[in-house]
Amino acid sequence: MGSERRGPLEGLDPEAAARAVEDYRASLFRPNPLAPERGLDYALASEVPQTLQFLIECLPTLQELIAAYPRETVLRFLDFGPGMGAAADLMARLHGSGFLGPRLEVEALDRIDRRRDLARFSYPAVRYRVGDIFRMPAEESWDIIYCSNVIEHLEDPTALIRALQSRARGWLLLYAPLEEDPLSIGHKFRVTEAWLRTFGPERIEIRRSLAWQPPHLENPLQIMALLRGKAGHE
Repeated sequence: MGSERRGPLEGLDPEAAARAVEDYRASLFRPNPLAPERGLDYALASEVPQTLQFLIECLPTLQELIAAYPRETVLRFLDFGPGMGAAADLMARLHGSGFLGPRLEVEALDRIDRRRDLARFSYPAVRYRVGDIFRMPAEESWDIIYCSNVIEHLEDPTALIRALQSRARGWLLLYAPLEEDPLSIGHKFRVTEAWLRTFGPERIEIRRSLAWQPPHLENPLQIMALLRGKAGHE
């Protein structure tokens, strides 16, 4: 009889196995070159909770959109600019089985690969991709696209929003800081309600966020804009 293949964690007690998994996950972390002092502990203590809280604030709207589809539908859902992928993972956990309504096939798309390996290991239910939305095949589209706290990082996000709309068959949901003055570090564009209304949103909501309280802003707010997708409609 041939020897049975042993798993890499076989023989370890649960605590030792958990430490081995965490050590491996830490080895996959690649810090932002602009902030090399912010390691995995910082990301898990701040970036992940912030990402999840932003999603939680948008979740009632997203679930309203999902519920409008027939229950047997399988929807493609994209988290654009996902960071470590925690928000995409939550959507996959909630809606990956069809227990709560239409089932989601959840993808995450980033233009840089710094978090790819860590996200694929941590969140296997999410198809984490790296690529340029402007260079993807014309037929690539999703039913719902979620884009949270991304557009403010661009000099002018107009082209990106148009590109995302052109890839959304159903809806594009944008969430971003509102009227930052001054802009936060790393932010290049001041998002205003008037500017977002030029895209013809179906809904605009302004709210305070537990995840957005920078001390340099007197009245920090987030704005959500819901835009109809244009994929297959033009």
